[in-house]
Amino acid sequence: MSGSTLPTTTCPAPMTRASLIALRNAGGLSKDCDYVITDHVQGRLVAGTTIHLQAVDASTLSENVSVKTTYDNIAWSGIYDIDAGLVSYLHDNRNNTVLGVTPVRDFDWGNPAISYCSILGGLVTYTYGNTASIQYLYVGGGVLELTGYAGVIRKLRITGEAVASLAGSRLKFSHCDFSGNSTVNFSNTTSTNTVVGLAVSGRSTVNFSLSTLSISIDGMSVRYSTLLASNVSTGSFTASGLMLDNGFITLSSGVGNVVAIRTSIRDNASFDRFNWFSDVSRKWKLQQTLC
Repeated sequence: MSGSTLPTTTCPAPMTRASLIALRNAGGLSKDCDYVITDHVQGRLVAGTTIHLQAVDASTLSENVSVKTTYDNIAWSGIYDIDAGLVSYLHDNRNNTVLGVTPVRDFDWGNPAISYCSILGGLVTYTYGNTASIQYLYVGGGVLELTGYAGVIRKLRITGEAVASLAGSRLKFSHCDFSGNSTVNFSNTTSTNTVVGLAVSGRSTVNFSLSTLSISIDGMSVRYSTLLASNVSTGSFTASGLMLDNGFITLSSGVGNVVAIRTSIRDNASFDRFNWFSDVSRKWKLQQTLC
């Protein structure tokens, strides 16, 4: 009709979560509006964070939201339950993805040292603001303790019920995989260590606790096994290409220099006091056993 005008939608100003719930319950939502919650606080999603929602119909809001934080000027993709008042999934502009209410709450959002990390239902304890680089970390249901960590972590994968404790350590990780029911404890290891390609699976335990051991592991796989270096006060351990399957290796106190390169230990093998390498006759016996 000539001279007619289309109806316009008046969208409300940003509001509290309680106000938006009341508007939804009254059937007053419009699909043309962006609804902004201004009072969201959830751990590292501190005051000043806003949640941006869209309506599906007059009484329904989508759980897919944009989350504007105080850390930068880019809104992140998230999943938000307005009735619970909690973000349960968040993906930021550094390609970090976190799933779970508690992991979202505790993740060190806005830290430029953290990128390409996936925390999917797992728990990570981390010193907020730590400048040490963490890249491509994957925690799926496991627990990772990074308190005191001061090294480099790249492509570390922790799955299932795995528990890794790196308290007090200075470590460099690359291409590691802790899975199943594994427990990995590098607690209080004070040397700068390099761990590359280490895979721990099944119900394995790796323990370098209370150690100043200089450790360099390249391509080592530990399956259904235990590798211990607890209470070691000095020495070095190098394992390159070593595969330990259904066996036990104990690196006793004061282990000394140990080298195991391209070695395979299988089928419930058990070795104690790895400093046998210092004895020529025992060295021959150990090598024969490994062949």
